[in-house]
Amino acid sequence: MPENNITPLNDPKYLRTIKSFVLRDGRMTKGQSQAIESLYAKYSFDFLSDGQLLSLSKSFKNDHPVILEIGFGSGESLLNNAMDFPLFNFIGIDVFRSGAGQLLSNTEKARLTNVRVVIEDAVHTLTNHLANESLDGIQILFPDPWPKKKHHKRRLINKSFLELIATKLKPNGMLYIATDHHHYADWINEQIIGNKLYTLNSSNNIEQPFYSRSSTRFERRGLALGHQISEWRLQKNTS
Repeated sequence: MPENNITPLNDPKYLRTIKSFVLRDGRMTKGQSQAIESLYAKYSFDFLSDGQLLSLSKSFKNDHPVILEIGFGSGESLLNNAMDFPLFNFIGIDVFRSGAGQLLSNTEKARLTNVRVVIEDAVHTLTNHLANESLDGIQILFPDPWPKKKHHKRRLINKSFLELIATKLKPNGMLYIATDHHHYADWINEQIIGNKLYTLNSSNNIEQPFYSRSSTRFERRGLALGHQISEWRLQKNTS
């Protein structure tokens, strides 16, 4: 039985669709495995069936703004934001269990109550479990660039995904994207140019937790290789 009744990612109905990720047998430490087994139910949601929309205020037991991070890696940025901004709620979605185990373990150590972790395909969760206009912000940090041309169809950032995200953001909600891959940056610009759902916001003075993110492992690796970080701050249009 999968945790919290989430449909397994190797279910045939998911394998038939193009994914922005490929599941591999990664190494998990004993601590990460134990964290998923003992803590996932505590820090996740109870998904009973597709189409059942989550009550975020009920789950967090408050009406604080909710920030979703898609593909949180080992959870460094999400964890630091949750500690620094206790009046915000944070949801992290990722398919890789090792990083989820690390985030769950660190969340428990820090005794945080404003974090929820979902081990699931983000598109599936957004489509089936998150209500429209339920999120105040979404951040996507250093998604897989899928550099080979034949794999570009797997890139997470595309026009249809931006449309899906827009339905889940509240009016004037913010989408923050960062990458260190210059060809992917060009691709993202192509998806954004002329997109009437968002307005590009260049201000660095907006007091939102996903603009004060801590450095991540992927960012540090990119900088060490001499890569330039590209960032987008997109605000959902109200009309």
